[in-house]
Amino acid sequence: SLAGWGRGQSREIILKAMLEPSAELSHGFEGTELLVKGDKRIQGFIQAEGDPLVIRVFGGQDVVVAEGDVKSRKKLKTSLMAPANRLGLSAQELRDVVEYLKLN
Repeated sequence: SLAGWGRGQSREIILKAMLEPSAELSHGFEGTELLVKGDKRIQGFIQAEGDPLVIRVFGGQDVVVAEGDVKSRKKLKTSLMAPANRLGLSAQELRDVVEYLKLN
């Protein structure tokens, strides 16, 4: 959730976060990639450590993975958020999102 985040940021910082989401990864938004049995890759945010491990993937779904099913795990060096230029937003839509985040 980004509720309230924009109120404490300048419009320039909000815009930069949308244009270059990997420039600064905020604490708690560092992504993790798991390689699990069947050579399936799961990317998301770790919600719970242990056995089982819980990782939140895009769309907000939590995926539960047995510890024994994890073949490897690595921290991602880039943001899981797509940069604005890949979202198909017009300049006006980008300004609208920045303003919405700033005021909400």
